[in-house]
Amino acid sequence: MTKHRATPQGLLALIPILVAAGYMLYSSEVMADMFGWFKRYDVHLSPKVRGRLTARGKPLEGILITREVHYGKSYIDRTRTDSEGNFAFPQRQIRSSLPARPLTEARVIQLIHAEVDGKSYILWQAATEDLQTPKAFRERLGRLDCDISNPDQTHHFYNHEHPQFEHNVGSICRWE
Repeated sequence: MTKHRATPQGLLALIPILVAAGYMLYSSEVMADMFGWFKRYDVHLSPKVRGRLTARGKPLEGILITREVHYGKSYIDRTRTDSEGNFAFPQRQIRSSLPARPLTEARVIQLIHAEVDGKSYILWQAATEDLQTPKAFRERLGRLDCDISNPDQTHHFYNHEHPQFEHNVGSICRWE
């Protein structure tokens, strides 16, 4: 029986095999992560919206109100005010794989506006990175009190989910 000794050439021949085995292990982890990109998450784009549109306190009837929500693509809903100036939109929720994609800055952008005599009025303009609508948004979108005689301003609301940051919302609407 003869003994074989490892030669430097024999060890060098093992390197490509070891590299190939390591690459296969690594690439299977990468593939598992890649397929995670297709996982879908619930994204709450907007809660129910209820509001009233007036001009110096008088209800505006038949005015077109548009809600645009952007998250990877645009979702647009339209309605008209009733005889009392009231309007409403149902909640909007989708399933999306966008939150699973690395290096993606995913924000929910909400815009609600009214067209009165050819002029656009911003009733709500906000953005959030949360997959669920923040509490401050839910509270205020359920009771928009909008008068076209109000100047557009930026409102600063307490952020319950991330107290170190505040929410900034552009609107002609007012809240008590």
